[in-house]
Amino acid sequence: MPDIHSVAEFSKRILNAYIAAPFSSRTNDISGRAYGEIVDFELVSLLESMEEVLRNSGYSVCLPHRDEGAWGKRYIDPTAIAALCCNLITRSDLVIGLPQQSRGVHFEIGWAAALGKRVILLVHEEEDTSVFLYGLPALGNITVRRYRDKSGLLFQLELAIREILQNYNSRVNSLLQQTICIHTKREVEQSPKS
Repeated sequence: MPDIHSVAEFSKRILNAYIAAPFSSRTNDISGRAYGEIVDFELVSLLESMEEVLRNSGYSVCLPHRDEGAWGKRYIDPTAIAALCCNLITRSDLVIGLPQQSRGVHFEIGWAAALGKRVILLVHEEEDTSVFLYGLPALGNITVRRYRDKSGLLFQLELAIREILQNYNSRVNSLLQQTICIHTKREVEQSPKS
């Protein structure tokens, strides 16, 4: 059982979130490259709005499309991208996925699920997605939220984050209480008997 100071420090740490979203299908064609630059500015706006929701909830956010690749302006070889994204997901506490028809996002969701990461999947209500995706919540760490439009997506994201943070805070408080009880019991056992 950790000591009270390590539990208190853990409760103060910044949680990391990773946003997985379609990329190459939203870029232009550039000769000699596996992908181009993002031309879907509605997607850029949506991702940055999602980032704002996460930051307002206390998360540090990795938006790899922008943070690593500058929306495709900085070319990174696909083999390096795969390693980089897997590493970023491994270091994250939460993965937000917009699966749509992106094979890359589906892989990132699978990677996060295999690592036992907390995952929020945001799926448009008209989107036809795999049955497998809907079965993922049975793993316990994955939530699927349906939305109709951008404001609905952001609302569903806020609700899911609120639930996660409430659960996280409850676990930290429970661990803190258990630690206090153990330390109090030890102090009583070690105190001189009168």
